[in-house]
Amino acid sequence: MRLINVDTLEMQEFFEPTIPPYAILSHRWGADNEEVSFSDITDGLTRKAGMAKLKGCCKQAKKDKLDYVWIDTCCINKESSKELDEAINSMFQWYRRASVCYTYMSDVPEGDDIWDPTSRFYSSSWFQRGWTLQELLAPVDASFYNEEWNFIGTKADLSREIEDITGIPRKYLLGWADFHQASVAQRMSWAAKRETKRTEDIAYCLLGIFNISMSMIYGEKEKAFERLQLKILEQTTDDSILAWGWTETDTNGKSPEASNPISAGIFASSPRDFACCGHVVPHAQRSNHNSTLTVSGGYLHTSLRLKNNKNNKSYAMLNCCSEDDDSKVIAIPLHPASSANEYIRPQNQRPILVKTPSVEDPSQNLQIKIDRQVHPLPTAETSTWLHVEGYQKLELKLAETYPPLEWKRSRALLTKKDDDKSSTNTQLLRFTSDVPESYDLIVGIKMNSSNSESPMRSYVIQALRKLTMEDIEKSLEFMDPKSLEVNTTDNGVTEVAVTLTQETVPQGVVYLVSLESTNTVPTASDKVPAIITAKLKYDFMDALRKEHLTGSTERPALDSLAALQDRRKSVEATMRAIEEEEKALADRKSLVLKDLESLTDRIAAEEAQIQGRPESYRKFKRDRLKTQSILDGESVYFPNCPTNQSLFLLVKEDVVHGPGNWFEKIIQRRLERVSETSLLWPVEVEQDMKNKDQPLLVWAAANKKADIVEILLEKGSDIKVKDKNGCTALCVTNNTQITEILLNHGAQLETRNLRNNTPLICAARGGWKKKVAFLLKKGADIEARNSLKNTALASAVLGGDLGVIGLLLDKGADAESKNDCGDTPLAIAAIKGRKRTTTRLLAKGAKIESRNNNQETPLALAAINGRLETTKLLLKNGADIEARDKDERTPLACAVMKGNVEVVEVLLEEGADIEVRDVDGRSPLALAAMDGSESIVKLLLEKDANVNSRDLKRVTALWHAASLGHESIIKMLSNEGAKLDVQGRTQLSPLMVAQQNEHKGTVKLLKKLLKETPPRGS
Repeated sequence: MRLINVDTLEMQEFFEPTIPPYAILSHRWGADNEEVSFSDITDGLTRKAGMAKLKGCCKQAKKDKLDYVWIDTCCINKESSKELDEAINSMFQWYRRASVCYTYMSDVPEGDDIWDPTSRFYSSSWFQRGWTLQELLAPVDASFYNEEWNFIGTKADLSREIEDITGIPRKYLLGWADFHQASVAQRMSWAAKRETKRTEDIAYCLLGIFNISMSMIYGEKEKAFERLQLKILEQTTDDSILAWGWTETDTNGKSPEASNPISAGIFASSPRDFACCGHVVPHAQRSNHNSTLTVSGGYLHTSLRLKNNKNNKSYAMLNCCSEDDDSKVIAIPLHPASSANEYIRPQNQRPILVKTPSVEDPSQNLQIKIDRQVHPLPTAETSTWLHVEGYQKLELKLAETYPPLEWKRSRALLTKKDDDKSSTNTQLLRFTSDVPESYDLIVGIKMNSSNSESPMRSYVIQALRKLTMEDIEKSLEFMDPKSLEVNTTDNGVTEVAVTLTQETVPQGVVYLVSLESTNTVPTASDKVPAIITAKLKYDFMDALRKEHLTGSTERPALDSLAALQDRRKSVEATMRAIEEEEKALADRKSLVLKDLESLTDRIAAEEAQIQGRPESYRKFKRDRLKTQSILDGESVYFPNCPTNQSLFLLVKEDVVHGPGNWFEKIIQRRLERVSETSLLWPVEVEQDMKNKDQPLLVWAAANKKADIVEILLEKGSDIKVKDKNGCTALCVTNNTQITEILLNHGAQLETRNLRNNTPLICAARGGWKKKVAFLLKKGADIEARNSLKNTALASAVLGGDLGVIGLLLDKGADAESKNDCGDTPLAIAAIKGRKRTTTRLLAKGAKIESRNNNQETPLALAAINGRLETTKLLLKNGADIEARDKDERTPLACAVMKGNVEVVEVLLEEGADIEVRDVDGRSPLALAAMDGSESIVKLLLEKDANVNSRDLKRVTALWHAASLGHESIIKMLSNEGAKLDVQGRTQLSPLMVAQQNEHKGTVKLLKKLLKETPPRGS
């Protein structure tokens, strides 16, 4: 075996068992003058285009730490037929033993989306080459590369796509099952769509697939594939090799039949005959009944069960079936030959599916003819032939026949006896003369049905040379029928008579058409040949038909065109949107890459800083455990001291294990010294001093002292201990490690504090995402509620951490849960003005029109609380702008009452009803006047609010302003024409109610206005 050294590019020869590890190349050959050959390598010629491929292969092998590569174009001396023969027979094993196979796809460009079925990868010519089939199946490890030698993926990575392209099941591609276990027919189907430059190679490239050794005989053409099948028959009992021609879509095998069928032979002509056999497998129930297949004397000898269908056709049942249906087996058509057990497989008849026979059904010894027949055996009167004579004497030429005829031995086949002719057919013969301006003569042979008294009759007509035979044939039906019974006419030079006779021959009947001169000189005439008029009539009817068809289809065609144009506009708009998204993604990717680079640098720096720390940590931990063991009385401190005496190291009051143990006391004393100048570890920083009166375990958990927590628990500290708010250590910690320690020591997952908050609710409110995720993983109740009936999701919305909110939603938290006030998480987000949270909840399907106990929607709550951006977002998502609460107030009325000017402005711009009334009949203008909001009153007046609208008490906005002493509002309303003397049902005018409420400035203003303005009625 010759290999190429990747460093020197020189050829070296190795023999078993000293062949070194090597990479092997699978590729699609280019032109012969471009590929690097054996002689090029040995002569040092390296300027060919294929050298780039060789160097790319070597470069990749060096990356993979391999010293040698094997490439078929240059590692085989093809000038030696013996070496070529040996190489082809060894090829499969060479690919199987390679350390890795590089599949170089020269027609797959950089950037190709290999996962897209329309990609260049899917259509690569590599998948269409015969030789690459074994190069795909043989290697244990294979990697694919594009035209730039950039890695695409491994065979395992791409197995699903390769299965789609090649039809080869993944279990065989990846070696989960030995592909030699696949049926012969199935393996043949894998090569059905593949091609080779030389005809013989379609057989030679399959040697490894069938584990066959065979000599190479270039020049034998299709015979090579027959030899391959013969070799397969010699070593297998798998009769699926006979299933060629079967198709899953045709289960009855219907095809044109001949009365005298001829042998198709027993072998397929190429793998294409197995194209539909990709799912053919051995029949499991008949696995113990495999018949032997032997070849001798020109016949295949085997034992199969025969079945005759209702048409008395014979089928031999094979031991194979479709893998999707084992209730039926594949059966091949057979036709009896000369003796009782001799059969041929007839041409143009396909295998069919038949019901699986029972084990008891007997089989028959069969002899099936191997060779394919070219012609059927002669039989009596099977065909009708045509022979033409006499035209040469008249200096005429047989220029054309229509339909075209094939002449053999001066005759042409017209019909076969068994042809089903239900109507009259016509054969036309065209005779021309070299004499200028002469007519052509058209001889017609009318072939009548077999029931006609006269099977054949002839006629002759004149025709212009410019008329095509197709035009003449179409125009015949428009001629006078009597014209088609005449056997004499002239071409302007000679008058010709046509006669039709017949002569019986062994193959059938030959009809003789004879042309002879009548010796009559044609008279000059201006008469136009009748075929011209007939042609014009045909043209007229054809144009009329097309006119009708075009008229009836024009409108649908125009409608279809308009629809397509509209679709194109839509697609173009979509494309523009995609391009904008791609640009945004590219910008975002750039930012993420920068962030990634920064994080990578930071990680590297921190890794360098902590180098050596783990060993120090382990040493100090050993020291601590040793000392702890002595203090606990588990080991001795003084040499030769009994173990029980070590307990005297502790004072009398010290407890070894349980609440109040010696370790708790140490920490407690250090916490008690926080007022001193110097703090002692673990009380290190100011935050450690907060809540120093907490139980020690709660304090340690709150301050992220994981090591302290673990030691306290190991020494028996009470894990259920709570602080003054009823919080356990599990509630207060924001540290996943401490959370895990507490749970491992038995902390209750659903413990509650004084506000009935669980640890999950506390973590959600605090925005502790990692802890939330950990608690959910441990089974925390995601729908648990606190005293206010808020769930973890509602608490997270109150806390405002979008990460926690998203996590809870992704884990299935109920987005429609309601608290004591009836507020859903969406309502809470609206109250708090959390725009991004609102967006996330809406995306998860939160109901935008949910109502709380006051019948307020999220939009109303956003308006009440002056959440401008949230208001806009809810409106954009279709919130009902006129939804009413229990007091019949819309979001506009709510915003007016709260004096939220910007929200009022947005609602008005979005079309909110400016004259809407609440339960007391008050309009937004009246509510604004009562609130004393000058900005909102001005805004409403600019929007043409009715200045004199009345509520249920029949009083106006000005009346309410006077009642509350809002003088600036009174001026604004008066300037817009508000009535000054409206009393309504109160029987008090604005002036009177101002006097009653002792608004002196208002009284003075109203008197002035009344003096300036005459009364206008009430």
